[in-house]
Amino acid sequence: MSLLGVFWRIFGKKDPPVKSLVFFLSQPRDITELDLIAAANRAFGAHIRPRARSRMVGSPAIASEVDAEDEANPKEFVASSEGLPTMILKVQGYMLLVHSIPLPYTADPAAASKTIRDLRLRHVFAEHQAWLGVDLLNGPAGANPYILIGKLLAELSGPDCLAVYSTETTAMNVFSPLVVERLRGPDPLSTATAYDAVPVSEIDDEDAGMLAAVAEAHRRWPEFEQAFRRGAGELFSAKFPFREGTRWSSCGSTSQRSRVPLFPALLRTTRSV
Repeated sequence: MSLLGVFWRIFGKKDPPVKSLVFFLSQPRDITELDLIAAANRAFGAHIRPRARSRMVGSPAIASEVDAEDEANPKEFVASSEGLPTMILKVQGYMLLVHSIPLPYTADPAAASKTIRDLRLRHVFAEHQAWLGVDLLNGPAGANPYILIGKLLAELSGPDCLAVYSTETTAMNVFSPLVVERLRGPDPLSTATAYDAVPVSEIDDEDAGMLAAVAEAHRRWPEFEQAFRRGAGELFSAKFPFREGTRWSSCGSTSQRSRVPLFPALLRTTRSV
C-alpha cells in the first residue's frame, strides 16, 4: 500500500485506487528537496527553484501544502519538511507525493515474497530494503497522470533500483534500462511494469508434470534446434539449471543469422565468456 492509501484510512475514508509507481531499492536513499527539484526540472523542462520558505502545515498525513500564497498562486514548487520522508511536487497542474522510505514496503518482505510465483520477482522483493514512490494527489480531470509519474520516476532511477511496482494494478517488473526507457514513454503504467522475461517458477523436483515436460524437451530438442536455425518463429527460449560460478555466453544459430542472450536468474557469480 502507498502512503496515500494510509492517509485516506486515517481519516476513515474508503481507500480509493492509488495511482502510484514504486521502485523497490536495495538500500535506503536520501532524496533532498534539491534532488527532487533537479529531477523535476530535467523530467518536465520546468524551472522550479528552491523555496525560501518550504513547509507542510497541519497533519503530515494529509500531506497538503496550505501556504496561503501558494493556494492563490498556481506556481510550480517542491515542498518538504525536515525529518519527513515525503515531499510534495506541484508541476503542470498536478500535485504529486514523492516518498523515499528507508524501510521495506512490507513488514516482512521475505515472508511476503513467498506468495510471488516468479523466482526473479520473489528474489528482488525479498532482498529490497527501502522504497521510492510517486503518488498522484490530484491533477487535471481526464488526464493520464502516469505520464508525469513515469517521467519523474525515470529521473529518480539509479543502480539501487531492484524492481518497479504499480499500486493500482499490482504488476511488478524487474528493474532494467528498458524500464527507464518505458517510464519515459506514452504508457508507462502498462509497459514499464510488464514482465517481459521468461518466467522462472519454483516446482518440486519430483513433480510428475515437470518430469514429463523435461523428458519431452529432451526428446524434441532436435526439432527445436532445426526451427531455430530456420527462423521459424519469433520467440525461442530454453531453461536449464546453473550453479554459482557457471560460465555462460550468448549462443547463436549455426548460420549466425541471430543470437540469443542468456539471462541467468538469481545467480551473482556467473561469468560471461
